[in-house]
Amino acid sequence: MNLTAGAKTLWLLLRADIQRLKNVYKQKPVGAITSTLAIGLLAVFFISVEFYVSKRLFQHIMDQVHLESLRYVLLAKLLQMVYLVFTILLVYSNIVMAISSFFTSPELDLIHSKPVPRTVIFMYRSLEAFLRSSWMFIAFGIPILYAYSVVLDPPTSFLLQIPMIILPSLIIPASFGIIIAILLILAFSPRRTQQVFLFLGMFLAVGLVMVFRFMQPEQLVDPIGVEQVNFYLDTLRIPTID
Repeated sequence: MNLTAGAKTLWLLLRADIQRLKNVYKQKPVGAITSTLAIGLLAVFFISVEFYVSKRLFQHIMDQVHLESLRYVLLAKLLQMVYLVFTILLVYSNIVMAISSFFTSPELDLIHSKPVPRTVIFMYRSLEAFLRSSWMFIAFGIPILYAYSVVLDPPTSFLLQIPMIILPSLIIPASFGIIIAILLILAFSPRRTQQVFLFLGMFLAVGLVMVFRFMQPEQLVDPIGVEQVNFYLDTLRIPTID
């Protein structure tokens, strides 16, 4: 199979999904439009709240004059923490979605009964798992990056680099998630593996909250805590006698 034929076949499968979505709006236009508007308004509300909270947090850190240069270190570490949490959630979400797309979807019998190459089916299901699991980062990660850019007022080049940052941040966890899902299915049944991971998702959410609380990030903006850090840094600058 050449590349052109594979791309055409993949486009036919994607177009079938688009047509199925159109049929939903044609069969139940009022209900579909109402649901879409409700979900859209709810998403706008949560994204706005996230941007407002992130901006206030970043601005509060920058307003702490006693932090001096530690403000920028704190912001960088906070952004790294957010990326770490999103990466863990993306890997987990891609594992669950890959198991569903590749092994438990009711459409698999229909797709495999058609004269579609296995490579195209793999690309199609991978793209489906990628889109279904990556919307979270796009919806909730971009507001944080935008709030970061508003507070620090970086050069325009930073805003232009955001798409180049987001794309690898989505593709790499998706690749790891699909690979882990396939390796797990080689050892366990798809249904049981999916149920176990859905159950583990609750413990993952609770664990992330507990780790965040144990880190006690509020102490980083406490004047007493910052004074202790500055004293420790000053101690490191004192020359010692060998």
